[in-house]
Amino acid sequence: MGRRRRQLPRYDRITIHGLSSEGFGVARHNDKVVFVEDAVPGDQGDVQVTKRKRRFDQAQFIRRDQTGTGRVPAQCKHQSVCGGCRWMIADYSLQLSEKQSIVENAFKRIGHLEHPPIEPILGAKKLFNYRNKIEFTFGARRWLTNEEVQSSDEFDRDALGFHPRGRFQNVVKIDECHLVEDSIDKLRNSLYNKAKQEGWTFFDPLEHTGLLRQLCIRVGQGADEMPLLMVILVTSPPPSGFLEEIVHFLGGLELNTGISLYHIESDKKNDSWTDLKANHLLGPKSFFIALGDKHFQIKPQSFFQTNTDQATALYNIVKKYAHLTGKEHVFDLYCGVGSIGLYLSDECAKITGIELIPEAIEDAALNARLNDVYHAEYHTGDVGAFINANHFTKENKPDLIITDPPRSGMHQEVAERLRDSSIERIIYVSCNPSTQARDLAILCERYNIEAVQPVDMFPQTPHIECVVALTLKK
Repeated sequence: MGRRRRQLPRYDRITIHGLSSEGFGVARHNDKVVFVEDAVPGDQGDVQVTKRKRRFDQAQFIRRDQTGTGRVPAQCKHQSVCGGCRWMIADYSLQLSEKQSIVENAFKRIGHLEHPPIEPILGAKKLFNYRNKIEFTFGARRWLTNEEVQSSDEFDRDALGFHPRGRFQNVVKIDECHLVEDSIDKLRNSLYNKAKQEGWTFFDPLEHTGLLRQLCIRVGQGADEMPLLMVILVTSPPPSGFLEEIVHFLGGLELNTGISLYHIESDKKNDSWTDLKANHLLGPKSFFIALGDKHFQIKPQSFFQTNTDQATALYNIVKKYAHLTGKEHVFDLYCGVGSIGLYLSDECAKITGIELIPEAIEDAALNARLNDVYHAEYHTGDVGAFINANHFTKENKPDLIITDPPRSGMHQEVAERLRDSSIERIIYVSCNPSTQARDLAILCERYNIEAVQPVDMFPQTPHIECVVALTLKK
């Protein structure tokens, strides 16, 4: 006889008192933290636990008796199931205050840091339609509504959209996305209808079958500075004539922008594609995004900040904290396509960029030439290995280090090496306050935090960027 599944409890009269960095409402039951879906501070009612962990529970409201004053109607009909805009139910002023609290709590509870008052978070002017890049998934296991599940009817299971929260084998069919411009919605919906009309199969991640896999769309401009969409279509090995049909179809769409089409062939069992070759099929090859007076050429696999307006604001904060006089040598760690260093290039004497991904370094060198920057050099390699290879000698020692690592933060060895470097100034840019606070705890053994500026790059979501300026202790 199999073990009986333990029934999960229900908690009555729960009150939400905050929002978590993962997007949940935060409550307590006795001494245990409860993370509640689709909740805002001030919500009160009864919740059903959906998942139990040793240190916390996850739950959802089954009855809400009181609504928080910051709750607003979601503008998107997909908000409750889509894995993206969890905070669209919160007024924007509430979003900003909660993000401020997330940074403050990370610095206090994870880093145990001494610092001046954290500057008020820099909010975005555009709360919707701000993304310059979006990725959709084709799936043969469409997420069904509760009504569909309870029905005995058969439903079309093909979908083009986003994964629902925590269900990566399923896809929510998206008709609208308020984070991107209308031309992207039109292109996505038109391609879905074309696929259904032609009988093209959608990928099944459990069976590893199906033709259509991912659709990525980037917003920028061509060499003539006219608006341009870069479309990256990822498929399994395609049948004869398929690519010609796609080119004909996309080339005939009537949009208010041009189209540049790339195709990537994948036989992977997962949905990663940035390490695969992209073949250009249609439209201009050159694709640019402008930040201030600098233009950056972007390739299909290039990482670039997804909110152009707020990226400019973020880089202006870095420039402000850098205190450059035109004589400095700047190290740009985790430099990607070189955007931060090149943005500062007019105000320093030399830039040295370091990045692990060779293609990104090629892009950085190209972008330096495009912007007539000839005092920048770039190195491919692990950041830790690079700075250990005598790059802090008297001849190479920088005046300023800018570090912008991935969400996982810096490796402990890198943080310790920077701590011991005796560089006068360090600017740490991060998209994850928790790992940033962890790394700052190491740096602050020899550095003082001079300023902290959170930036809201992603309205309607819990994600935050944060810039921290550090100075060497005397």
